[in-house]
Amino acid sequence: MLYKCYQYLKIVNTLIDITHHDNNKHYISKKHFDNQYKGGEKTPRKRSALLDTTVSEINILGRHLEVLKAVKENEPIGIIRLSQLTNLPQHSVRYSLRILEQEGLIEPSKSGAITTDKVYEVLGTLESTLEDLATTLKEYKKKLK
Repeated sequence: MLYKCYQYLKIVNTLIDITHHDNNKHYISKKHFDNQYKGGEKTPRKRSALLDTTVSEINILGRHLEVLKAVKENEPIGIIRLSQLTNLPQHSVRYSLRILEQEGLIEPSKSGAITTDKVYEVLGTLESTLEDLATTLKEYKKKLK
């Protein structure tokens, strides 16, 4: 179920950001704007400010899901080990753990974070919500053509 959430999150992120990233720069995809290029060259393009907050929030959700998956697969687990497994800085892991705890998905224990029974219910809801969001964004994308 967590894997499907990642798949939907990837679709949503792709639909929101039709650019791809290379060395922290945004480039217009040749696939979408073929007539603007010669020989596969890319021109830097800044993403619209209309989407900055949305893309940022989706990336944060992706990080929370990555941390949740690591907790679920390795529980009980501490911050340092989570940081190593996810390649995220400890402060980012700490923040994600706090959010996941506030949502009731994990709880602290003497040995580290563990998941709660609520995790399966929430993942099911999240999966369907991301699916609905992906469908909505596909419809918006069609309107742009």
